[in-house]
Amino acid sequence: MSQTRNAIEYTSAILNKVDLLAQPLYESLGLSSFGYKIFKPDGTSIGLCSNIDWFNFFNDHFLGKKVASYDEHISRVVNGSQNVFLRCGNPDSTNGYSNALYDLDMWNAITIYIKFEDTIDVFYFIASKNHAEDMSYYLNKIDLLKRFILYFKEKSVDLFDENIISKLFLPTLSARTSFNAPSCPKESMVDQRFIDSTPVSFVVNQHVKKVKLSRRETECLSELAKGKTTKEIARHLSETSEAPLAYRTVETYLDNIRGKTGLHTKSELIELFYSNPFFSVFW
Repeated sequence: MSQTRNAIEYTSAILNKVDLLAQPLYESLGLSSFGYKIFKPDGTSIGLCSNIDWFNFFNDHFLGKKVASYDEHISRVVNGSQNVFLRCGNPDSTNGYSNALYDLDMWNAITIYIKFEDTIDVFYFIASKNHAEDMSYYLNKIDLLKRFILYFKEKSVDLFDENIISKLFLPTLSARTSFNAPSCPKESMVDQRFIDSTPVSFVVNQHVKKVKLSRRETECLSELAKGKTTKEIARHLSETSEAPLAYRTVETYLDNIRGKTGLHTKSELIELFYSNPFFSVFW
């Protein structure tokens, strides 16, 4: 019980600061609420929402309990089949959780799941139950929502003290050993043979010139755009490679990109990634 109370007190204390970070969503895009949740493989999570009525209701009725829709979404994210979900239409009248979301104006929402090495972070962008027609507008603004995620991750670093929140995660879904997708060795061998037989490089538009990046450079850029450090990038890419990748090698790849593009700061590199629609097809 004390852990539940501590989780509520901690998230309540930073809720106003998170709401301030979300102001561009309200003022520029017309969204009404924003939510953020972190899932761990052991089935626990911690989260918050700027809709104070829903925040209080969830804490009173669902905090520390398993929610079926979370399991369904996480399974799809882990398997790589889906990472963007819509909450719209009419709620299931037999589902108390969905009805509560609708009644407390947490309906007509776009949810984006992002899988990191040890967590899955979830970002909730909520319009209003009275604005179903706006969903197509927000789907067309998905790149802006992803940009906000980068902004939020950067600006909220100081809000989420790892030493504190690590003790506040509560049960939410079924436990797993990891968030890695199950693999089929035979299928992986076929995939690798195909990749080896179709070598590619990636061309990006940089002002008036085209810049060619190697696949490894592009992979490092992609992981950087997801908010990972060079050490995290090295660990992640080592898991998908036959040989381990040192973090200094990752730094060399990123330096190569800087030399080719003339960009120098981390934010400029991330902007390069998201300003080239070609990348969104593959990452």
